[in-house]
Parts: sequence; structure tokens; C-alpha cells
Amino acid sequence: MKAGGLNAHISGVERPYVMLESGAVNALTRAELEYVLGHELGHVRCEHLLHLFLIQVLPFAARMIPVVGGWLSLGLDAALGEWRRKAELSCDRMGLLVCQD
Repeated sequence: MKAGGLNAHISGVERPYVMLESGAVNALTRAELEYVLGHELGHVRCEHLLHLFLIQVLPFAARMIPVVGGWLSLGLDAALGEWRRKAELSCDRMGLLVCQD
């Protein structure tokens, strides 16, 4: 992704941090930034960080297993993807609570 995009994410399990790209800071209104920060900090409040990390790592690690790795990776992607969609919905609600709009 090129620098300056409209993106934000949270990372870190023990010491979480939010990263906002400069394009998001420059383009979004105050209420929109409040929503984005509320959403990202919702992941901390709901204790999603370790699970989000595992969602990135487990399917990749599964692909390294000879013969069945590809199938295992697909199964993990499906199961973990469902959890991730639900986690994102929870954090969307947190964002709405923060910006009140």
C-alpha cells in the first residue's frame, strides 16, 4: 500500500498501538477520526489483539505443512474469518459509541 492512504490499524499484544496513515488524518473530519480511533481501541477493550495476530499467522504456518497444508489453511481462513467479521462488527459499535453519530 502506498504511504498516505486512508487506513488505520492496531497492533501489539502486550503494548498495543494504533497507526493512522497521514492520508486518514488529513482527510477525515474530527467525528470520523473519533470513530476510527474508537473502533481501533475497541479491539483493545474487547481483547482481540492476540486473536487478530493469530489470524494472520496460523493460516500462513499451516501452508508450510506438506500435502495437507493448503486444505488446512483454507479451513483456518474460513473459521477465523468468521470470528474476525464478528470482532469487526463489535468494534464498529465501539466506534459509534465514541463518536455518538
